[in-house]
Amino acid sequence: MKKKKPTAIPLSHLLGHPDILNRSLKTERRFAENDPRLYDALIDLLTEKAAAGQVFENGRKPGTISPIRAAIRKALAAGAELSNEQLWRMLVAKPPRGFTFYDTKRLGRYIEGSTADKGMEWARFRNICAEERKRLSG
Repeated sequence: MKKKKPTAIPLSHLLGHPDILNRSLKTERRFAENDPRLYDALIDLLTEKAAAGQVFENGRKPGTISPIRAAIRKALAAGAELSNEQLWRMLVAKPPRGFTFYDTKRLGRYIEGSTADKGMEWARFRNICAEERKRLSG
């Protein structure tokens, strides 16, 4: 059975149903931009939802670390004097499962994971190395 593609519903139809606003805020905002009353109603509804708060179900559990951070932590525990370059080369030689390391002229150094949100750029890699050094020395 094929899923139906969600259709854009005008904000005026949704004002009585704030839970439907999660569908496509971008689409609803486009409807509301032409009518200031609808736009204000949209902001009011979203503010009300934000005040109620919502539990995040996705993401990493507190206290857990990424496989890349774990590999950096393990390497620094063995030799805290390793530079970022040396750490990068060590991880390129034996990358954590599911990660691929790239060093390109155009995009520079970066790490790709199994999904788009699991990657890392060179700047973030350096920051994690610095955080882990600080953690070990502190």
